[in-house]
Amino acid sequence: MLLGAVIAAAAVIGVFAILMSQTTPDLVIDNDPTQSEIAVEIRGEVRHPGVYRFEFDARVADLIEAAGGATELADLTQTNLAFRIIDGSQITIPGVGASPIAVVESTAAPTQAPMGIGSGLVNINTASAEQLEGLPGIGPVLAARIVEWRSTHGPFASIDALEQIEGISASTVDELTPYATVGP
Repeated sequence: MLLGAVIAAAAVIGVFAILMSQTTPDLVIDNDPTQSEIAVEIRGEVRHPGVYRFEFDARVADLIEAAGGATELADLTQTNLAFRIIDGSQITIPGVGASPIAVVESTAAPTQAPMGIGSGLVNINTASAEQLEGLPGIGPVLAARIVEWRSTHGPFASIDALEQIEGISASTVDELTPYATVGP
């Protein structure tokens, strides 16, 4: 009886050791609850697709690097490497000849509209406050004002319409115009 228990325990330990040896040695996830982290999935033409954790201000270029770099088949001309990755996003790096692929965001926040990484543009009519904060010159207060204005008045007709919001000047609009859109 004791021999059977020892054999069973050895089998469990052996299976556990095999499973642990099959994990990707390059992927290190540090779960420090004192740091604000995001998790994002990368797919497509990268060497090690999977889920990676980053500081909140990481970019697509950081994600590609963490995934072992792009493959020889990757078409990075369709990808905005400076795009700030968003928690819960799924990013696909397209191959040569593939049509542009959009960021697929978490279904936990249905108010967030997908944004194309090829264009890197934030749609100010559908973006969440967190996404708006990724725009130059827009912090939490202005992002909340944009969302509030949009809820009250409806969608923005143009990027210039942001000047109607207290605290957003023409120079702020000029600064964020290359990164924002009002429609598809």
